[in-house]
Amino acid sequence: LTLEPVRDENGTPAYCNSRLTFHEVSGEIAGSAFDSAVASYYKLLYAHLVNGDELFVKPEKIKQQIAVFEEISKKNPLPKKY
Repeated sequence: LTLEPVRDENGTPAYCNSRLTFHEVSGEIAGSAFDSAVASYYKLLYAHLVNGDELFVKPEKIKQQIAVFEEISKKNPLPKKY
């Protein structure tokens, strides 16, 4: 664990400089984006339960993401308004 701020060779703070790759997909969507997403979710779930297809999103990954969000919330609590 490094507690010192990350600095460049000039001593100024160094920030994340990751390059994000964006992908665009185009096509026809019947109904709203919400309807399409819900239909896709249930098709994938059906394929898993009935046909034994692999899950698109693994429970282990969701558990890992929830753990990260919980740690963030612990370290950066929101003010209570009640």
